[in-house]
Amino acid sequence: MARSMSSIFLKTARKIARQQSNALIKATQSNMKLAASAFNHNPLFPPSPVAVLRPAKKPVPPPFRHGSWTERVFKVPTTISLFFRRLSYFLYVPPSREMKGSAMLVMLHGCKQTATEFAQGTRMNQLAAKANMVVVYPQQSRQRQTLRCWRWYLPDQQHGYAEADAIAALVRNLIQRHKLDKTRIYLAGMSAGAGMSSLLALRHPQLFAAVALHSGPVMGNASSLSSGLQTMRRGTLNDPLTALKSANDTLTASEDYLPALILQGQLDRVVSANNGEQLARQFAWLNGFDEQAQPVEKQLREQTSREYTQFDFKRARKTIVRLCQLRKVGHAWSGGDSRLDFNTPDGPNASSLIMQFFRMHQRGEKI
Repeated sequence: MARSMSSIFLKTARKIARQQSNALIKATQSNMKLAASAFNHNPLFPPSPVAVLRPAKKPVPPPFRHGSWTERVFKVPTTISLFFRRLSYFLYVPPSREMKGSAMLVMLHGCKQTATEFAQGTRMNQLAAKANMVVVYPQQSRQRQTLRCWRWYLPDQQHGYAEADAIAALVRNLIQRHKLDKTRIYLAGMSAGAGMSSLLALRHPQLFAAVALHSGPVMGNASSLSSGLQTMRRGTLNDPLTALKSANDTLTASEDYLPALILQGQLDRVVSANNGEQLARQFAWLNGFDEQAQPVEKQLREQTSREYTQFDFKRARKTIVRLCQLRKVGHAWSGGDSRLDFNTPDGPNASSLIMQFFRMHQRGEKI
């Protein structure tokens, strides 16, 4: 009788233990899902356009299939910045090509991206190889910003300005060390990388021949984390030129400032579409166009997944500022490799549009 009672007690205890264990596992899984949901819906650090748990996909081709791909560290001189001392970057050099005399493209990734992922998703190195162009990919440090966001939303000497000046110092160092063509240095960025590209354009306009901004925030409206979030959600509620001038009262319009290409997805829920329109208006003014100037509008690839509207501010038949409104694109690189986050096969090939725009521009002034 005692053995029977003991056996029943042990079975009951085991059953209760199993139930408690299963309940703990379910609770843990639920908490993990809630945490992932909260993290991925932070509007400053946007979620991946694809599901958090994705089925396995084919491996993405490396960005160095043709040519060389090296990781390096640039030691920023104290005369440039006291707050940004080491800058990691990757350098792509086309096959069988000496760097001397080459053009160079600077590519700035977005939040939650690495330089390698940015190169793979945009496939920019393949186009650069055909154009005999060197590409440099500065990479934000996790120690500096946990999700690798360039801090465009904190434009001060300890944060955004320090990062912009460090990148500019790297570019000048590469130009001098490898004797690159100073008249053909270009700049492009995605999301937070586009925000940082705008800071570089304002602080070092004569360093670059042209700039391309994909899904970037309007300039001059953010001075903190909270105002950065508001800028992304709705652009500026003020006149975009007023925002630009109030952020930097030394800015003046010039017919030889910095040509700009702006690409903006109309389905973007992270950086609202009106940011693109406001950026185009700001760069038009910076490049000497009247505040009331109207661009030439053109519809391209209508009734397809690559449909977009193109607005050109032209001078002497040459496009100085171009806005491309991408009809079927959200917060992702248009025409990119969808096996990687923040890339979509929909829309026109952004990398090709950028290269085409850059080929139209060359800077003749000294750096």
